[in-house]
Amino acid sequence: MEIATREAGEGVLRMTVTIAADEMAERIRKAAIMVAFQSEIAPDPAIAPQEAVERKLGCDEAQARIAEQVMKDAVPFALTQERIDIVGSPTFVSAHQASAGKPFEFIMECVPVPRFELPSYAPVSITVPPARVAGDAVAERIAAIAEQHATWEADSEKRPVRAGDVVELSMETEKNGERVAGLCRKSNRYTVGSFAMPDAFDEAVEGMEAGQSREVVYEGSSFETDGAGNPIMEEYRSRITVKRILKKAVPAVSDSWVAATVPGCATVAELEARVRGSLEEEARSQQAKQVEFLAASELAKRFDARIPDTVYEAAMDEAKREFAAKLAEEDTTLEDFLAQGNADEQQLTVSLMMQVREQLVHQFSLNALAEHYGLSVDDSDMEAFFESIAPGRAMQARLDFERSGRLFAAQRAALRLKANRRLAAEAIIDELDGEGIG
Repeated sequence: MEIATREAGEGVLRMTVTIAADEMAERIRKAAIMVAFQSEIAPDPAIAPQEAVERKLGCDEAQARIAEQVMKDAVPFALTQERIDIVGSPTFVSAHQASAGKPFEFIMECVPVPRFELPSYAPVSITVPPARVAGDAVAERIAAIAEQHATWEADSEKRPVRAGDVVELSMETEKNGERVAGLCRKSNRYTVGSFAMPDAFDEAVEGMEAGQSREVVYEGSSFETDGAGNPIMEEYRSRITVKRILKKAVPAVSDSWVAATVPGCATVAELEARVRGSLEEEARSQQAKQVEFLAASELAKRFDARIPDTVYEAAMDEAKREFAAKLAEEDTTLEDFLAQGNADEQQLTVSLMMQVREQLVHQFSLNALAEHYGLSVDDSDMEAFFESIAPGRAMQARLDFERSGRLFAAQRAALRLKANRRLAAEAIIDELDGEGIG
């Protein structure tokens, strides 16, 4: 990848990116797969992804979408190669047609993260709750452990089944005179009113007693739809028997139960000590995160510089795209969101602007602090960053960043995390009185 950069106005960088001809076939293939996914085009092993997209969208639309995706995929690699950290996403100015076996050139404009100075780098002063375990937390955690080992036993009370009861059923089901294997059970634990079966089924079970049998007819949706797109309903006939009404039996926490159930613990006292130690560790971890957040927030209060309009505009554009994507995931529109009374459009814009400013000021303040400290990141710092964003999956997170070309962005984020943790370590901390975090 060849890249040429030049200034394109105040705070804007223009980058001309050229991708080598021998890379384009694979890049087009990957881009076509993404466009197919976005367009809900089902994969077909007999058809190349680009051809499938062209058939569905038309040649011109498909080529434009694929070229745009090639550019989007290339952006993080270009920024990593040039070691440029930007605000928001770049704007694509122009591009050639993306063709296999030919170089591909496009031009984008982006807003590099500006450099700022803070008026003071003295330690910050913050107040946090103590990392203390609440009085009943140990008992609650042990009760939860016992609950996980609960068993189901027959309810000795002679009474009819009620909504919400857990029952043991046997059932034989037919559809059109043929046995439905998936709805036939010799023994099945079932919660009445759980919506796992149609209402008519639950209504038939309610009022039955242990040992009683009943035949029930109900409707269920098939895999086919009618002309209006509604599922076609089919009739089922089940012969059900309530074998038992069940109740949950939570074991009593005793020395013998602990010894038989909890590895490494022989008594209740040992289990309590282990649970307390675990809760204390959780409390310390929560306090450490809170200290980092409060320290960064306190540092951000010192930020007194003017943020350029181009930076705000780039950040706001990104925030609006992310908000629109979130609405799309929730299958709602902006009009529907506003109609729910969450806010009017002006209030929403103001709220986004406030969030954007807060995020930018935190980022710029920590960047300034890292530069003041003269910090750099090594492998351990990168590991700490990936662990912070993907606990227990740091290695996979790193691979994801590397494969998508976002390694430089990760390095910058790791640098801010390192600065934040040093800021927290040097902070003047006052603990509040009270129960604490744990």
